[in-house]
Amino acid sequence: MVSKRSKLLSLLTIAIFMAGLFGSNSENSGSLAATVVAPKLANGADVSWLPTIEQAGSKFSNATQKATDPLVLMKKAGLSV
Repeated sequence: MVSKRSKLLSLLTIAIFMAGLFGSNSENSGSLAATVVAPKLANGADVSWLPTIEQAGSKFSNATQKATDPLVLMKKAGLSV
């Protein structure tokens, strides 16, 4: 049978461990926290349709209705590839 003292010690150990994981993660804090860096994702689009749309007479414009190259518009909207 596990004593109350043993249970309390186990819970305290877990609490200290969890505090280290979720505490401050500055380099000088001395905590066990690991910094997870998400990979930068590429945002892209299939632009093979652009010539067809442009040949059909479609025009692309920015928010101020100034005619703009569609690739420039997509880049400003956050597309990276």
